[in-house]
Amino acid sequence: MMPIQQSIKLSPYMGLYDLIVPKDNMLRQLNDLVDFTSRRNPRNAIK
Repeated sequence: MMPIQQSIKLSPYMGLYDLIVPKDNMLRQLNDLVDFTSRRNPRNAIK
């Protein structure tokens, strides 16, 4: 069994997201509004 990941390893390029993607971009606003942490784990759905 695989151990549960305790923390998210973020990319060192995440700072570029803030510099490149405008604040009024529709997908950026959606990303800020929606909590994607509660999505289903596809590995668990295969059982």
